[in-house]
Amino acid sequence: MELTSIATIVEAVGGRLVRGNPLMEIDRVLTDSRGDCTGALFIPLNGEKFDGHDFVAAAVKAGAAACIVSKDIDSSVPQNAAVIRVADTLAAYHAIAKSNRDKYDVNVIAITGSCGKTSTKNLMVNVLDDGALVYTEKNENNEIGAPKTLLRIGGDTRRAILEFGMRGPGEIAQLTAISNPTHAVITNIEPSHIGRLGSMEAIADAKGELLEHLPSSAKAFLNADSPWLERLEKKTTAEVITFGIESGDVRASDIKFTLEGVDFTLNTPEGKTEVSVPLPGRGAVYNSASVAAVALSLGESLSTISKNLSKPFGESGRMNKIKTPDGKLIIDDTYNSSPSSLKLALELLGKVNWPGRRAAVLADMLELGDFSKDEHFNIGLKHLPENLDLLITFGEEAASIANGAIEAGFNKDNCFVYMDFDMLAEDIVRHFTGGELVLVKGSRGMKLERAVNLLGGTR
Repeated sequence: MELTSIATIVEAVGGRLVRGNPLMEIDRVLTDSRGDCTGALFIPLNGEKFDGHDFVAAAVKAGAAACIVSKDIDSSVPQNAAVIRVADTLAAYHAIAKSNRDKYDVNVIAITGSCGKTSTKNLMVNVLDDGALVYTEKNENNEIGAPKTLLRIGGDTRRAILEFGMRGPGEIAQLTAISNPTHAVITNIEPSHIGRLGSMEAIADAKGELLEHLPSSAKAFLNADSPWLERLEKKTTAEVITFGIESGDVRASDIKFTLEGVDFTLNTPEGKTEVSVPLPGRGAVYNSASVAAVALSLGESLSTISKNLSKPFGESGRMNKIKTPDGKLIIDDTYNSSPSSLKLALELLGKVNWPGRRAAVLADMLELGDFSKDEHFNIGLKHLPENLDLLITFGEEAASIANGAIEAGFNKDNCFVYMDFDMLAEDIVRHFTGGELVLVKGSRGMKLERAVNLLGGTR
């Protein structure tokens, strides 16, 4: 964000200047009063357990030059700060972010989907980073993080990559409205949020909000292999470009899976190229194809795309490989879990060459609501026996994975179910003799990185 006057901000947010100099300029917007606030505009936001207005005084004392508020501030707030009054501070934050984005002629690429968003974003950063790129950092993919990214856009920015997360309907529509994307990617539609939204149709419609708010001049990138393609295509007047494996305008073929990553031929309207991506699993193929489709639309060459897709990048808890002294190779995928991502991880376990036993330590997949037991059971029923020799589960829901696996013919003597982590911690080492290939995966709330540490893969 470049220098902007208080008067301009008042106009952008539709507020009223209570006090302060309208000609004063700021170039930073903060929502966190901790740390150095010198010269910044502080916007207090409300959470479930806090009211940001309680920290206005602290922000001003830490150097904030101005603040936006939706209620009266008390006498503890120093008089030297400009104060703008609005009805809703979050709406004001969004308005400032939108105003900043709209100042600049930049390509804004928005990414959403049920899974693969962050990996797709990271691959796209590798391919498109020319020194003039702004992108979502850490997990800043919500109604607070996305504006923060938009506010980093400046006169020297050519492209911005935004990741959009979602907890319910209307959220992606809101993020799309303030970011005005020129390119939109939906990685897939899977039952990751079905506990909150209630049906696959509702998930598709919530993710599809990204498409409904695109201008006709934009481009939409959709998964050609998804059964939801037709439903999504109908939501936009933008040009639709597809990616996939079975079909698509940009398509991967001749795929070879290894523990180090995936190798494949990328088939595009511009020709073919060989690609090696240092991220294992079928999901990496789809993510890479979507990135290639976007990059081609932005004028990048096939050779540049192929070269940059091969760049390494690390994501803590996302398919990280850890070797232990006793010869185990741990695949640490503890960042999160969903039915679709777990299927892909188990498929990888079964496909790669490995001389020893194949094992998995699996915890609950959360946010599946009334569908949870069936989703867990079906993982065991359809994806376990052909891919594993040893199964360990942790959590009440994950126990259904074991039940499904046993029904499908998995040896119950190689299946161990734990409801209590302390019991798992006490037993886990005895299940391994060394030399195993071990997938460790569960939803973030299950904190299964603790199991990685116990197996000798200290992070």
